[in-house]
This record gives sequence, C-alpha cells and structure tokens, in this order.
Amino acid sequence: MVGTSRGVMQRLKLYGTIYGGWRSTEGSLMSIRLLERRQLIAGQQQGYFDLYGTWRGPELVMDGRDRVGETFRSGLHIEHPSITLDWGSYSDFKAVCENMAR
Repeated sequence: MVGTSRGVMQRLKLYGTIYGGWRSTEGSLMSIRLLERRQLIAGQQQGYFDLYGTWRGPELVMDGRDRVGETFRSGLHIEHPSITLDWGSYSDFKAVCENMAR
C-alpha cells in the first residue's frame, strides 16, 4: 500500500531481491519494484517504479538510481524516488498518509 501526496492510498504489488545477503542483509544491496495491479484490459501498461538501497541499522534507505518507471493509470509518474523505511504499524502508516494530504 502506498500513500500519495493527495492522501489517496493505492495497493501495489511488491517484488524484491537481496544481493549478497547470505548470513545478514546488513550492507547488502536490495531492489524493490512497486507495481500497479493488473487490469483485465488487454495491452494496458502497468505503472511501476523501482527502488535500490541497503539496510543501515533498523532503517532501509533506498532511491531510484535515476531509473525511469512506467506511468500509472491515474497519471501518477514517480521521478527520483527516495525513501527511508522503518518499522511501524498500519495505523502509523495511515497517519503519515493523512498528514501528507494536508
């Protein structure tokens, strides 16, 4: 689930890979693709964007590494994504999304 600056939540599929994290993910490169759910309309593109980064203690710090994703059906296009993920509850997530809308 992703929260947008308009306060709209959108469900996305999540795919990912950890490179070189055999015993620990600390310092290992991680890649994540957030992909729009497929519609039943043949030939329609799915929006997505990719993130790359590493764990730094309890936080996963990621950015898009200047790679371009695909525009979402809503018209949303993610450019230069940069995030820091930390543990939290679903209610924490909803509160952050609501604050972004303000």
